[in-house]
Amino acid sequence: MKKLLLILFIQFFGTALMAADTTQVENNLISNTNRRFYLDEQLEVYKYLPSNLWLWDNGDFSSISFKGLLDEGNFKTVDDFDKNEQFSFKSESVQSFNKTGWRFYGNFTLNLSNHDNADWNLGYEKSEIGNPYRLITQRNGDFNVKHYGLQGIMNKNLGDKFSVGFGIKYHGDLYFRLSDTRNEFYNLTMEVTGAVNYLMKENKYISLGVSYYYRKASPQYINQYKTNGPEYYLYINEGLGDFNQVEMSENMYKKNQNPKYYLSYFSGEKNKFSIAYSAYIGNEHWDYKITSTLTETDQELYKYEYFSNELITSYLVNKENYKNFNLIEAKYIDGTGFKNRGIFQKTFTYSGLNLKGTSKLIQPKSNLFYLSVISVDFENISKKDMVYAQQIAYTNVNTNIKTGYLLQVNTKNRIAFDIEGSYKYNLSYTHDVVSAGSKMYTLNLAYNEIAYHSANYYTIGGQVKWFKQMPKLGTEFLVKYYYLTPTDVKFSNEYSLITDKKYRYFWEASLNFYF
Repeated sequence: MKKLLLILFIQFFGTALMAADTTQVENNLISNTNRRFYLDEQLEVYKYLPSNLWLWDNGDFSSISFKGLLDEGNFKTVDDFDKNEQFSFKSESVQSFNKTGWRFYGNFTLNLSNHDNADWNLGYEKSEIGNPYRLITQRNGDFNVKHYGLQGIMNKNLGDKFSVGFGIKYHGDLYFRLSDTRNEFYNLTMEVTGAVNYLMKENKYISLGVSYYYRKASPQYINQYKTNGPEYYLYINEGLGDFNQVEMSENMYKKNQNPKYYLSYFSGEKNKFSIAYSAYIGNEHWDYKITSTLTETDQELYKYEYFSNELITSYLVNKENYKNFNLIEAKYIDGTGFKNRGIFQKTFTYSGLNLKGTSKLIQPKSNLFYLSVISVDFENISKKDMVYAQQIAYTNVNTNIKTGYLLQVNTKNRIAFDIEGSYKYNLSYTHDVVSAGSKMYTLNLAYNEIAYHSANYYTIGGQVKWFKQMPKLGTEFLVKYYYLTPTDVKFSNEYSLITDKKYRYFWEASLNFYF
C-alpha cells in the first residue's frame, strides 16, 4: 500500500508540473491577496463530485503550505489532551489541458503531532458517525500521532454536453501511546468515486456519482494493562453506561465499508448557485480476526448501523466592486449500536444534526473590511444507552465574526490585520443517569462530557498576514492567536472537572507559496 501511495503521488506530481507549462487558463490566483476566498469552501464545492471540476473557472494554481499549531489549556473533556503540538505540510494543485479537455486536481497532506495528558483515551480519533464503541483505558497517557493523506481527481470534458470524473481519497492515521511499551493504533480510510456531469441547457448542469468507501482500524497493544492495578486494564466502551474488559485486543479490528451515492445541480454564469446531496447506509463493526476456532457469527463482536445524509448548497454573487460567497452545510446521522450476545442486542441509539452557514464578503478596491466573514454553527446531539437508559442530549449554536484592514505597503507587499470573535451558546441539555449513576463511564466521562457541551464560552483573537508578490510566485505568511474561556458552566458536580475558571489558547503560524 505504501508503494501504491508513492506511485500515485509521483504520477500526479509529474502531471501537475507538465500541466503548469501547457495550461491556457490564466493563473490569476497567484497575485490575488484574497486567494483563500476561492480556495477554501468554493473549491470544496467544485470537487465534491469529480465530474464537476471542469466547472471551476477561477484559474489554475499550485500551492505548498507549512503550518505549525499549538493549543493548550484545561477547558476540555477528560479524554481530550491538555496540550497539542502539530506540524503539517500540504501541496495542492488544479491544472488544465484545454486542447484535450482534461483537468486534474490533487493534494498531499502530512501532519505530525504530539499530545499530552489524556485519561480514558487510547489515542485514536473519536467517531464522527456517533459510534460508541472504542477501546479505552483509565491510565493517563501521552501520544505521538502521524496523519497522511492523498487525494486526486481526473476530469475529462466529453464534447459540449458531458463531463466524467474519477476521484480517489486515501488517509492514514498512526497513533503511538508513549507511556507504555510501543502500543499503537492505526486507521486506514479510502474512497473511490466515479461521476458524470450533464449540461441540461445553458449554464444548468446536473451530476450523478457513486463511490466505494472503506475504513479499517486495528490496535496493537503489547502491554496488556494487567500488571499494576485496574488503571492498566483495557476496556471497550459499549455505550453510555458500561465498559467491557478486553482480554486480547490485538485480535480485534474495526471495519466499515459501503457504497455512497451523490447528486448535484449547478446553475448560473456569473452569479452561481449549487446544491449537492450525498446519502448512504453504513455498518461499522468490531470483529475478531479470522481464526479456525470461530464461526462467522462469533467473529463480529459489536456493530453500529447508521444512515448518513449530507447536503451542501452555495450561492456566489459576483459584482465588480464586491464578491459574496454563501455556503450552507448540513449533515444528519441516525445510528443504532448492537452487542453480540448470541444474538445482537440493541445497546445504543444516536441522532446527530449539524448545520453550518457561512457568508464571505470581499471588497477588492477597499482596504477597511477588505474581507469579512460571518458563520453560524448549530448542533443537536442525542445519545441513549438502551441497557441502563442513560441519556445525553444537547443543542448548541456558535456564531463567529471576522473582519480586518489591508495595508498596501507598496506594489509588491501588503499586510492584513484581522480580528475574530465567536460565542457558543447552549440552548438546552439533558442528562438522565437512571440506573448508570455509579458506573465508571458516568463518573469519569459522561458527567464531564455534558458539562463541557452545555457550557457557554467565547473566543477572541486575531491574525496578521503578510503578502509578497514575486515573478510567477505569491507568498503568504500568517500568525494567528485566539483565547477561549467559558462564561457560564450550567452543569457541575463533584465528578466534573469543568468550571468557569478553565481556559484554552491557540497559536498558529503558516507559510504558503502559490505558483
